[in-house]
Amino acid sequence: IAGLVVVGLTAHSLGVLAAGGDSVADSLAIGLGLPAIRVRERSGGNSKATTRVAAVNATLLLLIWGRRHADVLHQRAAEEGDERDDYPQAERRDAPARGSRLAPVPHRHCQ
Repeated sequence: IAGLVVVGLTAHSLGVLAAGGDSVADSLAIGLGLPAIRVRERSGGNSKATTRVAAVNATLLLLIWGRRHADVLHQRAAEEGDERDDYPQAERRDAPARGSRLAPVPHRHCQ
């Protein structure tokens, strides 16, 4: 796992870092699951330890997934915001009345 992280950081490879993150998640799930199995066996099979560990694991994965996708959406919105600055805004006083057609404004790099 440490090797994947080092290689991913050195090579600036998100794919290798993702493989390292996947290995960490798998290791964490195994590390939580093995003690839960022992607890279940000691209690005669009546313990819900494995179910609780599965719920913790699923919650962690959902939180990581949600955080990653929130970052992606934020980054895309920031990139789109740069492009929107090239077009007139409807709230401006000098904008044409509603219903009229706005002529497209060329991008800065096209002028």
